[in-house]
Amino acid sequence: MTAAHPILAAYDGHATAPVVLGERLARLLGLPLHVATAYRYQPVALSARQVPRAENVRRSRAAEHGLERLLDRLGLDAERSSLPAQDAAEELVALAVARDAAAIVVGPDVRARVARTVVRGALCPVAVAPRRARRLPRAVAVVGVAFDGSHASRLAVTAAARLAARAGARVELHAVGDEKLLATAESAAAELAPGAACVVHEGRPADALAEAAPALDVLVCGSRGRGRLLGTLLGSVSSALVVDPTPPGPRRPGSGAA
Repeated sequence: MTAAHPILAAYDGHATAPVVLGERLARLLGLPLHVATAYRYQPVALSARQVPRAENVRRSRAAEHGLERLLDRLGLDAERSSLPAQDAAEELVALAVARDAAAIVVGPDVRARVARTVVRGALCPVAVAPRRARRLPRAVAVVGVAFDGSHASRLAVTAAARLAARAGARVELHAVGDEKLLATAESAAAELAPGAACVVHEGRPADALAEAAPALDVLVCGSRGRGRLLGTLLGSVSSALVVDPTPPGPRRPGSGAA
């Protein structure tokens, strides 16, 4: 029987950070881990040849082998899926629905197409990991939450407080605006996350929060989703923050596309 509500981590055949972060979140929240990779699938043309193309079989085997090697190297015992995909992001969102996932963990791709598509389409929280696993914190000590006074950001404060309680961490509300917004943030903190600190920044929200992010272990931002964890987006403040400016390393043949 498939375990309910797993943390679903995406492996693209190159970056391990989403899998490492997925395992840490699963352990922190007491949930199972499910790791998925995708390979490029080409539909069979309408002809007398009704068997999958040899390239599809080769890519499927290569993706499964790469996923098995990764989990062995990391010493992880997790459910796994190798997804035939023309659009890896859509397949990942569909798998999250099928498995009733508690959260999806992805990495920031260079143009952020995959991450942005997952963030837009997911009905559960989405965690965006850095490209390199060594940039992940060993423990969660500070959970930041972007606050703008909206209903979504208030839900994000609640989710941040719950995550911080699990991790034994403290909460910081980060608002971009004026003293009036600070007062609103302090009121929300007192109600939803007692003891949380409140910080006000100036400038563009994405820029200000990106500048504050290095001092945080997790940055939580409200989204317009309707996920189980109150529609929050973990690890990103907006689609502007899921772009990784560093080009990825060369892919191995047959590597996943998630």
